[in-house]
Amino acid sequence: MQNGTLLVVAGKFPLLQHLTQTGHTLINFQKPRFFDRRSPALCEASVLMDLDKTDELVELAQVLSHRRKLIGAYSQNEFGLFAAARINEVLASTCRFNPSSTVQAARDKGRFREINGFGALACRTDNPWQICSTHRELSEFLTQSDWPEGLIVKPRCGVASMGVKRVRNAEDIASIEIPGEGLLAELFVRGTQFSVETFSFNGTHRLICINQEALSECGASNEFVNVGHMLPMNLGRELNERLFDSAKTALDAIGLIHGPCHTEMIVSNGEVFIIEMNTRPAGSPIPEMIFASTGFDLYSLCVDWFLGRDVEPRIELHANGGAAVRHFMPPPGRLLAVHGLEQAQSVKGVSRVMLQVSPGQIIPTLESGFERAGYVTAVGDSPESAYASCCLAVSLVQFEVDPHSA
Repeated sequence: MQNGTLLVVAGKFPLLQHLTQTGHTLINFQKPRFFDRRSPALCEASVLMDLDKTDELVELAQVLSHRRKLIGAYSQNEFGLFAAARINEVLASTCRFNPSSTVQAARDKGRFREINGFGALACRTDNPWQICSTHRELSEFLTQSDWPEGLIVKPRCGVASMGVKRVRNAEDIASIEIPGEGLLAELFVRGTQFSVETFSFNGTHRLICINQEALSECGASNEFVNVGHMLPMNLGRELNERLFDSAKTALDAIGLIHGPCHTEMIVSNGEVFIIEMNTRPAGSPIPEMIFASTGFDLYSLCVDWFLGRDVEPRIELHANGGAAVRHFMPPPGRLLAVHGLEQAQSVKGVSRVMLQVSPGQIIPTLESGFERAGYVTAVGDSPESAYASCCLAVSLVQFEVDPHSA
């Protein structure tokens, strides 16, 4: 493929760094909230706009296509996946990309449930999930379901666990804001949460690894925010195959044929339930953890496959113990100081201590993945030992916070 211009939708700085190595010039479309001052130096142009305005993005791409050779539109961010797919469809890009209908089938949680159902619970109840547009509908669904664990509600196209809440009673329902498109409400399933990381080569799905997730639970305003991961998990042949088979069935159902997918699941009392799918690599630092524990470079494969390069359609892993991440969970308020970073970095196996806040900044309550304050990554002889190192390092870091400034 000759060099040209690559449109990047919601490209963050590390991705832009990687894409500069392709030889193509870059034009990056990004939400103002996520603008990084380092990014313009890597791009011919940076455009700040509302990425939900897909039609405007497509029109801009069409205008640009008359002035330069456009290769296609690339995204590995939830905010940009649908727009990138639509641009590629309209421009008839020769890159390898999934149809916008596939992206939307994964992003719209209601549509995803229509296609993939709700696992074994569908055999026990006629209505394990429902789109609710009013508080009355939500209240009626809670009553009719008569499920001891209550419900979980989610925005239809939410990201980073934003707006995900548990509903057990009328008080919980009253606290929920219901947008015009409604919320997905479904039976709450308690269990161990995993993600299945896959890559698809022209519709042939390959397993990269299984990742075990830890949720914030009662220690945060939103109990469903992921605060830890460890991989690659070996859960035994039978469960490994069941998780991968469940992922493959869902991938085929939404029509995914190209590239990475991050499929979240819960295992409860031996039963597998798919939570949702994201037609992109897992969020950082999971790809870095995969590389550290297996030597597999997911980011490079994503870009090379999209650009149509000659790629061997297989996943080669060289197991080298395990890797893990644990996020900090400081209390909300104005950050005054952080102590113990050197001690955390010195813990055996720790590879990175990353702070995403600075003294003087306000640490918000943990409502979604966007409010996380930083993390520790580690490697070890096993995923469990790596995660133990992360937890020890996190415990050594103390955030001095003025809670009255929250």
